[in-house]
Amino acid sequence: MNWIYTGFILIIVVIAIYTIIPDLLLHYMGIGTHKRQYSSGVAITFDDGPNPEITPQILDILARYNIPATFFVVGENAACHPELIRLILNRGHQIGLHSQHHRYAWFISPWRTWREWEEGLAILERITGKNISYVRPPWGTFNLVTWIWIKVRKKTAVLWNAEGHDWQVRRTPKQITERILKKTKAGSIILLHDAGGEDGAPLNTLRALEILCCKIINEKKLPLIKLDFPE
Repeated sequence: MNWIYTGFILIIVVIAIYTIIPDLLLHYMGIGTHKRQYSSGVAITFDDGPNPEITPQILDILARYNIPATFFVVGENAACHPELIRLILNRGHQIGLHSQHHRYAWFISPWRTWREWEEGLAILERITGKNISYVRPPWGTFNLVTWIWIKVRKKTAVLWNAEGHDWQVRRTPKQITERILKKTKAGSIILLHDAGGEDGAPLNTLRALEILCCKIINEKKLPLIKLDFPE
């Protein structure tokens, strides 16, 4: 029975090293990742796109307020809508990688994890003709290979410190904005979504974005800027 017990303990240790420990350090504690930027401004970021219906509307709102943003896009979505990636860049915004598919890191094998990031990076760099520096894992969740890939590829892992759970349709624009504004201060990184939410949720995101643009500038007296991390 000792070998069964030893084997069980070994499995637990391997799982912890591959999933729990990297996620605890990188996601929850923010060690080796960026949950804020070191400036007086606030950065708005969007995950899960691009979406042919929602992304252009978000770009129009940002243009009305002359606000730059960063879009962390899913590789397979970018491959389906390369024109939206180019539109995002042409409007003066930044592109980051949100992996090739929107999958939870804990349940992906090491070799699949590496391939997911390599494929997504290749697609984005082919479409944009640019080096993609910023990455954000789906749900902000890491496994050990995610972090190794980021270090080997010399990418910057960007998380957030203010979110409104806008992907849930039950969240009203008021609830989204109030939740985000409570945590918004100089250096904040805000998370919103331009795709991937429940049916009807993106409409609440669009309304919330209008409110946030006004309140952060006029009430918080904070500039809305691009992501920027010093070397």
